[in-house]
Amino acid sequence: MVTTTNLRCVRILDGIHPGAAQTTVKIFLGQPYQISDSTCHRCPVRIEGLDYFHEFPDISGWDALQSIELAISFAESMLNDYITRGGRLFYPDTNAPYGEHKQKS
Repeated sequence: MVTTTNLRCVRILDGIHPGAAQTTVKIFLGQPYQISDSTCHRCPVRIEGLDYFHEFPDISGWDALQSIELAISFAESMLNDYITRGGRLFYPDTNAPYGEHKQKS
């Protein structure tokens, strides 16, 4: 779980839900940590502001780098799903679409 003590990076986007309600979407990645008695690591990820809420499990990888890569890939897939279902995402305070090649006008 991402907390203020293990937070490592944040991306904030403006969004419009398929029903036209505006939202702020926040993607948080936490500090990867090693699983006890293992070489595997997990990277906490949280996404707020989509048109549903779900607490995601920490993303596992072989090592810290892979857990970060997989957490970023997971977050991207959630944003792509939101866009596919009719949501729109923009860089903050702009009209510049996030993932422009994937969004419908």
